[in-house]
Amino acid sequence: MKITNHRVHEPVFPPVKNSRTASDPGAGFAEALAEASGGRLKVSSHAEKRISQRGIAISDQLWSRVEADVNQAKHKGVKDSLVLTKEAAFIVNASSSTVITAMLREEASSRLFTNINGTIIIDDH
Repeated sequence: MKITNHRVHEPVFPPVKNSRTASDPGAGFAEALAEASGGRLKVSSHAEKRISQRGIAISDQLWSRVEADVNQAKHKGVKDSLVLTKEAAFIVNASSSTVITAMLREEASSRLFTNINGTIIIDDH
């Protein structure tokens, strides 16, 4: 019986894109997690209740736009954002890609928002 040694080849994976740059040395775990999830927004249980209570309807197209704009804001250093659409307003923690709360746009006009370092206005849907 003849025994032959075969070389085992390591699998080849595409190179991993490193999103950290010299200007962004501290990209945190939450950002890496959000990037790995494809920039998808999570909705907190509090926000889910508010959306339901207020009857806020969001089309898939609008939600995709909100996700893309929040992701872009996150890459520009925004941590907490006010997102305004024609019908609704959302407070989003961009760092964790989580919608914190939601209200109708009319309600937002009489509120004071604090600890927000970015605003996203989407009026073209």
